[in-house]
Amino acid sequence: MMDKQQQNDGKSNSKLDQNQQENQLSQKTNIALIGFIGGMFWSALGQLAYYFHFTEVGPKVIITGWLSDKWTHGFLGVLIAILLYGLVSIVVAFLYYAFLRKVRSLSAGILFGIAIWAIVHYAFVPFFSDMKGIQDMDFNTLVTTVCLYILYGVFIGVSVSFDHSERVRQEETQQKEQNVQP
Repeated sequence: MMDKQQQNDGKSNSKLDQNQQENQLSQKTNIALIGFIGGMFWSALGQLAYYFHFTEVGPKVIITGWLSDKWTHGFLGVLIAILLYGLVSIVVAFLYYAFLRKVRSLSAGILFGIAIWAIVHYAFVPFFSDMKGIQDMDFNTLVTTVCLYILYGVFIGVSVSFDHSERVRQEETQQKEQNVQP
């Protein structure tokens, strides 16, 4: 009788371990999706802002500084730049997850967006020859880019924090259910 109970307990534990591994994998997938979609969405809005002359800096600055081919200045260049922002944003989402996932406030996302804006516009200007330094940007460009980065930071922050808190809540619920079962 004891052997069957021990076997059943072993099976339940292996199922729990498997569920936790699947949960971990899906959490990483969700973080990557949040980053990818956020990067593509907000860089596409950045392209719209550039198109309507709200900003002097468009998303394709990420590739025009490295490549001087004619296609980089056209529609294909914009699409590839938006895709690249999506890929880079995956890393940004994982950074938020690593350091700020437990913070559930808009101010964390706002500050995160401002920090990313500062890093991009101070540290990365030498790598992108088509990007102007902050002192050379006009007021509209500064305001528009800061606002886009703030909204991007809030999107990443709220999405990652919500995903994390929901997973914690689900795990607590599962543990309570397991403790109640005879």
